[in-house]
Amino acid sequence: TVLNVEVEEQSTGEFSISAGFSSADNVVGAVSLTEKNLLGRGQFLRLQVSVSSIRQQVDLRFTEPYFLDRNMSAGFDLYNTHSVYSESNYEADIRGVGLRLGFPLSENGRLGLRYTLRQDDITFNRVLTADEQAFLQSEGVTLLSLVGFTYAYDEKDDPIEPKNGIDFTLSADVSGLGGDKNYVKAEFSANWYKRLWFDELVLNVAATGGYIIAYGDETLEINDRFFKGGGSFRGFKTSGLGPRDTA
Repeated sequence: TVLNVEVEEQSTGEFSISAGFSSADNVVGAVSLTEKNLLGRGQFLRLQVSVSSIRQQVDLRFTEPYFLDRNMSAGFDLYNTHSVYSESNYEADIRGVGLRLGFPLSENGRLGLRYTLRQDDITFNRVLTADEQAFLQSEGVTLLSLVGFTYAYDEKDDPIEPKNGIDFTLSADVSGLGGDKNYVKAEFSANWYKRLWFDELVLNVAATGGYIIAYGDETLEINDRFFKGGGSFRGFKTSGLGPRDTA
């Protein structure tokens, strides 16, 4: 059987402007330019500028979905971010580049490898106490060189509205291949979904955890430590839950 099919390719480029309001960031807005099929090769390219009351960010992302003609994605990220953490009394100017490589290990599992080179410029909004200086590096400019991986496993029955199944991610990063920071960091997150006796009622149990430790003679900078708040922990403002001076 010979079939003749006429197709018309839809536009793969997109220009978007968005604005909104959230309890964590107050007024937010973003402008982005996206191409999902760059030069007809299936490559992804996005330039985005986002602004809120606590964060301003410019980032460029590129992804090649079939690197070296294999089922393996590769890409890079360029970004420049200015963030104000009023609850923790500091501001951060962060600019850097990241390299990514990802490939499947099984039907439901995928491994991602990454390298990050980043410059952090930290400014405190007040003078640190002696106790705070004991576990936080002083303000200034530092360079981070980091390698890491993320393993993601997903066997949910639906990627958008799951009713049964689990997913989890495990990641680890090691800094110290050059740069000014030496630490090991690990993070874990998991979700379990179970449809109950009503079709539209789904139980979701979620857990997250992380651990970071400096090695050598280094101490951790404030922006490398774990903070919660805003959308990640109800009842606290962004970066409102974390290490601080109790005096």
